[in-house]
Amino acid sequence: MRTPSSGLPPFPPPLQQDETVWALLAQLSGLVGFGLIGPLIIMLVAGDQRPFQRSAAMEALNFHLTVLFAANACFILVFLVIGIFLMLALGITALVLSILAAVATSRGETYRYPLTLRLVT
Repeated sequence: MRTPSSGLPPFPPPLQQDETVWALLAQLSGLVGFGLIGPLIIMLVAGDQRPFQRSAAMEALNFHLTVLFAANACFILVFLVIGIFLMLALGITALVLSILAAVATSRGETYRYPLTLRLVT
């Protein structure tokens, strides 16, 4: 058992149900049309009192910012025809990664999106 005297950090307190729900909403906000606004509001409301919720919202916000930048680059490349295929691939990838993040968050695990720019810390 971990105790302060054992040299190992104590177990974190168990997650509350509403904290998991808000973290899940932050992850799924891109699928329902609140790509940047949803995670930003949840991150600001969470403050420092709810680290799991804030972490999930921050990851979702960084991911949605990265997808926005990539979508703008794909839009420019549409004129070269390759942008159409890249935009399709970006949409499928964003959908799959959002679902994977939602599943991990619903289990109470933190999820780090791959190939994401970490702009918000």
